Amino acid sequence: MSEAFLSQLSQEDMEYDGFFDGQNKTIPEGYETTVLVTGGFNGMEEGKAVQTCYINVIISAPGEFYNQKYRYNAKIYDMDISKRDLAKKNLSVIDAQCGFPMNGHHLTTENIEDFWSGKAHLRAKFGLMIGEQDGREINFIRGFGLVREKMLPPVGDRDAERRAIAAEQDAPGAGYQGTPVDSDGDIGF
Repeated sequence: MSEAFLSQLSQEDMEYDGFFDGQNKTIPEGYETTVLVTGGFNGMEEGKAVQTCYINVIISAPGEFYNQKYRYNAKIYDMDISKRDLAKKNLSVIDAQCGFPMNGHHLTTENIEDFWSGKAHLRAKFGLMIGEQDGREINFIRGFGLVREKMLPPVGDRDAERRAIAAEQDAPGAGYQGTPVDSDGDIGF
């Protein structure tokens, strides 16, 4: 038998008139905040006849909307060229934020997970639309912007840094911290 311990509701929770149903709080139109990429998908979803691409993010900025999860629907397969171009630009912003690791790689679910997930810190601008039939408020991500102070260096530069560090460590006498040798060749024991 396991036991569960419950904590008391805070005063703020006691005054809340809504439901604790796990739903996101509605974000106002045009709101800007920082997000972190947590995953994504590019390909054919089961049961659908068209390719889709989306990027999962979580709001990382402290505040009212902290930790809310959203999905950016990248319309790279849309018939409208302006929507495709905008989606490609936003995906390029994500790649730039991570130091361009996708350069020379295909946009696949695996590469999104390997190169962007947990690494891409971005600014996101949110939109708000009202459902035609039910009047529900629906948030969506309009686009992404760079967070320059959290940009990773270009992948090529990181390789050069690693080679320079390895060359330093491979140099004769580099990093040696052994016991000094006496003039007679005795190691000093």
